[in-house]
Amino acid sequence: LDQWGNEVELLHEGRVLRIDRLVRERASGTWWVLDFKRHDAPHTVPDHREQMTRYGAALRAIHPGATVRLGFITAQGRFFPMDSTE
Repeated sequence: LDQWGNEVELLHEGRVLRIDRLVRERASGTWWVLDFKRHDAPHTVPDHREQMTRYGAALRAIHPGATVRLGFITAQGRFFPMDSTE
């Protein structure tokens, strides 16, 4: 990893957003936005998907042209990627 942070705050469209975990891969420069949820299938919850979409948009606004990947991690440790173009 090149950069990482927990509870990263970003200001986007007048709103303060708090990303649970934000990391950047050293080799590829890819940014990962990771959100921890207690729900067993957070990728199926519309509010969670909308929240993640805002996070992705905020990061793309700060780093235009960068690859941004999104994903949910459950309390059980399951990972659910989300299409970052949503």
